[in-house]
Amino acid sequence: MRAHATTARWARCLALVGAMLPVACYQSDFPLDPEPTADLEVGLLGTWRCLPLDADGDEPPATLILARGRPRAYAVSWLEEGGATARYEAFGSSLDGVTVWNVQEQKDTGDGRWVFARHTLPRPSVLHLQLVPERALEDVPRTRAALRDAVGRLRTSDSLLQDFCVCARVKGAS
Repeated sequence: MRAHATTARWARCLALVGAMLPVACYQSDFPLDPEPTADLEVGLLGTWRCLPLDADGDEPPATLILARGRPRAYAVSWLEEGGATARYEAFGSSLDGVTVWNVQEQKDTGDGRWVFARHTLPRPSVLHLQLVPERALEDVPRTRAALRDAVGRLRTSDSLLQDFCVCARVKGAS
């Protein structure tokens, strides 16, 4: 039974356990940009209920909370039913009109490595999240310039991103 397994992918991936998953997230020692280059999207702020796109029928949703963090950054909380809360910081890098999120787990023992994600809002109450898998950037040199260049070139390519989850805005929550 895969209960919680797919939903937990986000938290495990960002918590550096991604290597145990069928498709591991690309992990970096640095973000695409040292500081945000894309503005915070206030329409994303709030509470969302999320399901992985390849979930079993009995997969419980997770809760994603996007709040204001430091200037131009999101304070992110990911809560799984019956599980612990994972906390992250996310900020956008603008790559020729496409925003890619730099996401870093905020741990008591120090900050985690960076992973990269992209979001779309097909409707104001629906959030689609995609992650950059390891396979998309496996041959890219591990420098900020090479990474940023590769993500910029692939920013709209299906090979750069893997579907992660779809979320619905929680009514009445902020």
